[in-house]
Amino acid sequence: MTVGLLLLTLSIAAACGAGQSEESGGDGVFKFGVIVEETGNASVFSEPTKQGYQVALDELNARAGGDVTFEAVTCDGASNPQKAIACYERLVDREGVDAVVGPTISASVIALDPLVRQSGKILYYLGGGYGERDMDQNPTMFGALSTTEDVMSGIFAWGKEQGYSDAYVINTADATGNDCREFLELPEYEDARVLEVLGRDEMAIDAQSAAAQMAKVPEDADMVVLCATGGAGIVMAASYEQAGLEMPAVALHSQALPAVEQGMQDAVSNDKLYVAGFCPLAAATDELPEGYACSEATAAFTEALRAKFPGEEPSFASAATYDALTQIGSAVLEEGRGTDQIVSWFESQDALPGANGVYNFGPKQHRGMGPESIIMGIYRDGRFHLESMLDMPEGES
Repeated sequence: MTVGLLLLTLSIAAACGAGQSEESGGDGVFKFGVIVEETGNASVFSEPTKQGYQVALDELNARAGGDVTFEAVTCDGASNPQKAIACYERLVDREGVDAVVGPTISASVIALDPLVRQSGKILYYLGGGYGERDMDQNPTMFGALSTTEDVMSGIFAWGKEQGYSDAYVINTADATGNDCREFLELPEYEDARVLEVLGRDEMAIDAQSAAAQMAKVPEDADMVVLCATGGAGIVMAASYEQAGLEMPAVALHSQALPAVEQGMQDAVSNDKLYVAGFCPLAAATDELPEGYACSEATAAFTEALRAKFPGEEPSFASAATYDALTQIGSAVLEEGRGTDQIVSWFESQDALPGANGVYNFGPKQHRGMGPESIIMGIYRDGRFHLESMLDMPEGES
């Protein structure tokens, strides 16, 4: 039976596990704490995060068969590090959660790092701009998405395939922007910088216009790289269009969100803006080819999400949340609910297909997705469409 069919047979009682709870989980309950960016600059991630964890709870409770009940309690991280700290303390100390999923923004998870090390609880980070592959050696922290450096590697590799040679980079003044700067400067990324960088500039994440930055782009640049998260990319893409630049612009994965796509309508022309995204980008437009390592898992998640939330489409944010919960839940069902058991399960997983792509964990790799999970999309008719699967591995024959 497929994941989609399983989800359609769930009882109402199982679905109610997605509601908020004020009681600590008992021996038969595994409780997730989910930090959702319901307000603030990163609020575009809110609805996808909620959709992802609810689909995951349905699947986990169906798989558990009553032996374990999976529940979730949420807290608004408000796109703010201090709010995220308050959420974490509430979820861990008052709600007694067994594991925390989120937050989505880099500054918040940076603020949480000391608390996670102290508590020893699993935290599964949903963003891409913080931490190296080993999550900065935090033993109980894991990550859903490729690092910003991995995404930049994918963008540069794609640019070379397209025959480009020169790039200009504009980034936001935040942790994601800092990672872009490191990619452009550190010797360890030299082999991935296959394009000449003609220059770079920085903008505030809450800027209303990036026109000044666009005016600095040299005419001989082959492409502009927009290194930004969430709604900041809308400002940058619109300013790129207003500046009348002719070379293609390439943005990071956070542009492939329904709310961001809507914000870009009437602001960006067809076939000028590209995005480095993940498998749900293609699944949302039913363009995901068969035969890739992510195809079956992404298609099953897309089917389940559409069944539970009619009219909604998958995104990297909903898929990342879904993957986080289902992976932790699989560890609980297969190994046990103890932190050591969950960590052991993760560190033994290799070539693990998920809704977002393919995950490779290990003792020194707690962020599962690398550059091989990056795909490329192109903006057309108000949405991003599949342009290239890049180096996504093929599925098992």
